[in-house]
Amino acid sequence: MGIIPAFRQRCPSETPGQVALTVLIPFRNEAAHIPVLVEALENQDFPSGWQVACLWINDHSTDGGEKLLQQKSGHLIHQVINLPEAIDGKKAALQAGLTAAESQWILCTDADTIPGPGWIRLMVSYAAGQKWQFATGGVVLTGNAWLQRLQHWDMAAMMAITWLGWERQWWMLANGASLLLSREAAIQAGGWNQQPMASGDDLFMVRQLAERGFRGGFVANRDALVSTPALSSWRGLLAQRKRWATKLRALQDSGIWVLGVYLLLVEWMPWLLLVAGLIWKPVFMVAGVVVLAVKWFWDTWFLRMLGRIIGRTVPFMESLWIQPMHALFMLISAFYSILGRSYTWKGRKVQ
Repeated sequence: MGIIPAFRQRCPSETPGQVALTVLIPFRNEAAHIPVLVEALENQDFPSGWQVACLWINDHSTDGGEKLLQQKSGHLIHQVINLPEAIDGKKAALQAGLTAAESQWILCTDADTIPGPGWIRLMVSYAAGQKWQFATGGVVLTGNAWLQRLQHWDMAAMMAITWLGWERQWWMLANGASLLLSREAAIQAGGWNQQPMASGDDLFMVRQLAERGFRGGFVANRDALVSTPALSSWRGLLAQRKRWATKLRALQDSGIWVLGVYLLLVEWMPWLLLVAGLIWKPVFMVAGVVVLAVKWFWDTWFLRMLGRIIGRTVPFMESLWIQPMHALFMLISAFYSILGRSYTWKGRKVQ
């Protein structure tokens, strides 16, 4: 029940009068998404006294995306820098952006996201009001195919769990698609230079900041959400989960591992009881049916509650197939967390 307050609408106490901020956007072969993100950034509703610039870091794109940025026009400054041939990857791009930026705040996102119009204003206002030096926001996945809908609800639950971890100080999860940092704090924490692993630009950064005494939290406001397309194929989804698993294995955080084991047991308990009833004692099947029914009612209510918050309700029939599919989804993710090593991402094979 502690997760329920997670998506209660919270408003910052006040909006700062003067802010200097740079949005850092690493990109590699994102020509199809860049115009949409540019439009979303141009439509941000931050106060007129704020100084906001966008710094796009080109990670060796081959689709001409940087040319689209040279052609754009608007009230924001959009600067493009190219990574040298000798370095590549998202962390190198973010480090280059951190070095080039001169503003008080930096706000990191991905090139395939669409932030709502209040994103910049709310992220900064929350952090300033709470006297945080960093903050992470929520992400919503879009798409109507059944695999995309499964990812949508999985991510919605993950956002509630992320909030709960920050609120209770049980674990620190973060979203690289919406990560606000005090530039000075990020520099003191060593930036992304101390992170040899290719993935984990978000998790390792917030841990470096917390270890040095900087304060942060989760911005629980629907108007601060960013959206991004869910993956459309199992191959892409498994590659993503493998990438996520590499950073989780490297974290020295028992809270996250306890959480993972707990969630896996909750997902599989009713199915294990049903199997035990089939091959051993029928009483276990009865118990499995009862547990599955209780879990279904709870999960359906929880997803419908989250759906009202993020503007997408879960149909009754959809909640029926989500149960077994999500149990399988969790098992595959756990398998990769234990055994997954190398993966392919953005056309590169990464360890």
